[in-house]
Amino acid sequence: MSEAGSLWGLFISSFLASTLLPGGSEGVLVWLHQQQAASTFSLLLVATLGNTLGGMTSWGIGYWL
Repeated sequence: MSEAGSLWGLFISSFLASTLLPGGSEGVLVWLHQQQAASTFSLLLVATLGNTLGGMTSWGIGYWL
């Protein structure tokens, strides 16, 4: 799997796990780190971005509903 594909997969997993769908993006993060799919900094940055944007989306849905 390419580095970009790995990071997009992690972002989507993190985003969905922090919005409507239950799931553990941590498992994806650990697996990608073990596979050395990208640098540790890139993995943490993308996971943080996905979780943060997912949380903001959940807040927005709750606010507007």
